[in-house]
Amino acid sequence: HLKHLLIVLAVLLLLPGIIHNNIKADGDAYDYAYLSGDTLVFFQSTENYENDTVTDITDINGNTYTGVRVFTGIDDTGVVPPWEDYKDQIKYVFVGAGTITPTTTMHWFDYCYNLTEINLADFDFSNVEYADCMFKCCTSLQNISLLGNWASVRSMSQMFDGCENLLNVEFSDFQTGDSLNNMNMFFRDCKKLQGSYLDFSGFDTSNVTYMIEMFRGCSSMSFLNLSTLDTSSVETMSGMFYLCEILS
Repeated sequence: HLKHLLIVLAVLLLLPGIIHNNIKADGDAYDYAYLSGDTLVFFQSTENYENDTVTDITDINGNTYTGVRVFTGIDDTGVVPPWEDYKDQIKYVFVGAGTITPTTTMHWFDYCYNLTEINLADFDFSNVEYADCMFKCCTSLQNISLLGNWASVRSMSQMFDGCENLLNVEFSDFQTGDSLNNMNMFFRDCKKLQGSYLDFSGFDTSNVTYMIEMFRGCSSMSFLNLSTLDTSSVETMSGMFYLCEILS
């Protein structure tokens, strides 16, 4: 009887995991990323993977990729993304399957010195609150399109800080909400940035209080249209255009 009781107890302990796996297999998809060579690919899958392991993965479209390094916890990466130790390898970034819905993108690609191409089309950024330093010091990045609805974002400080070869940011179909508060050093030291192409009409800056050194060191910028930028709540914008030597 004791043997039978132990078997029953073992089944009961395993049951929640069995039920969870069945529910997951019925269609719940989780956000992941994998690194293959110099490419970081975000994807959704109904499978379970362990973080920072080399394995075979299958995405929600049924595509299988072998021997890739997989990263988990994409929905909330905190201040250190799981691919932190591999940033020097990353040259290309895109979404391979599904729609990726993070709640923070802080430091996602900062110091990815070799990053040259990134496609953000299949991300849903509507739940992101903090995007600080997202592309900081991406020194090989020249062009990027920042897309979609960022309605929940509170802080974008240092988002492109130190992107010294960045020529243009296209804010295509881009919109923030009135929760945006911090844009400190947003384009600081973007030495090649061409301000004539920048369109800030999608930014709701009505509650932004910090714009310190927002364009500091943008030494190639000769023209900038800020007519749609609401600065009525800004408390400090010290050094906002410092070292913008040819801006008129």
